[in-house]
Amino acid sequence: MVKKEFIDLVAAKLGSSKKDAGLAVDAVFASLAEVFESGEKLVVNGLGVFQVRTIKARTAVNPRTGEKVQVPATKRPLFTASSVLKAKVK
Repeated sequence: MVKKEFIDLVAAKLGSSKKDAGLAVDAVFASLAEVFESGEKLVVNGLGVFQVRTIKARTAVNPRTGEKVQVPATKRPLFTASSVLKAKVK
């Protein structure tokens, strides 16, 4: 599913226009990006937890040359599904 199809689905659920649904979806995605930027976590009951996880610096090995390479620490967005969502998918 692409974003346009998702907006169509939201519009059908709300019984509103695609334009209004698109604005709502864009607002939700922008707000989620702000949560990630601030480093906070967002807990949505029945859906899961959105948070930023810090990955520690580590040493990796290039498989071709065997050379050791230092990989710097980084931050990545993470979504953990709730048990309710996992049960629905199953």
